[in-house]
Amino acid sequence: MAKAINNETRSTSLKKFKPKPEIYNGLCLGALVDVNVTEAEVKVDSNMETFRGHTIPRLNFVFESRNDPKGVKKSTYIHSYLAIEHTPESLVDGTDGGAWRWNQLSQTVKHLLDVFRDYKPLTPEEVKMLMVDFEDEKDGVFVEQPAEVVIEAYTKFFNNIVQLFNPGGKAIYKDANGKDRIIWMKLLLDINGRPVNNGDYGFSGYPGEGLIELYQDKVPSSLSINVAKGENIIPRAMANRIAPGKPGVKVQDIPVPDNEAVPSFMRGSE
Repeated sequence: MAKAINNETRSTSLKKFKPKPEIYNGLCLGALVDVNVTEAEVKVDSNMETFRGHTIPRLNFVFESRNDPKGVKKSTYIHSYLAIEHTPESLVDGTDGGAWRWNQLSQTVKHLLDVFRDYKPLTPEEVKMLMVDFEDEKDGVFVEQPAEVVIEAYTKFFNNIVQLFNPGGKAIYKDANGKDRIIWMKLLLDINGRPVNNGDYGFSGYPGEGLIELYQDKVPSSLSINVAKGENIIPRAMANRIAPGKPGVKVQDIPVPDNEAVPSFMRGSE
């Protein structure tokens, strides 16, 4: 294939979402502007052992920020999911299990669908569309499947999700006039010091009390930054801790809030 420049060629990096802490109590205004499926090539030395050397589907939710309910600010947040490896660990909950990957994906997709469908229940046909169509266990026993079967099932599953967000070719994240439905977005930097999006703002792994909410004029959002649970939206300065009796030996990096950047609603009582 000849080399070429086309509309898919990336010229600059996407500008990232960055909430202004003193505005909207740390939330962001935005809009879901696209739901699509792309592909990702898995390298031969990847940690995804069963997918090594394969091309797998990636489900993408593309959000754009808004300065206000009408204005547009050209910053983008893409929340993505890759096909999940089918291994015995992928069916197991707990510390050594991998079931959390499916739980995060399924719960977040359902949350987004609920919000944009105005919490309309799924029909039996829609529930069937939201099945990953291969047998993963039988009578509690793991059923091995070839990587090709798993990849094909996730490709169908992801494309069905896109279809549910665009039933009949009409996006549920647009209003009757085809305009974006503005939403509140709860984007975090970290939870208890653990980054949620590799140092950028992003959704937490699980919906919890909510990741998004439809904007209503003059109605405050019910979403909030839960400081008590370690949710953080401000940059943290890193301080080195030196081991007692061992000058110069770095024991660990401790997140230290930059107090000058701490918004009032996160400071608690003075």
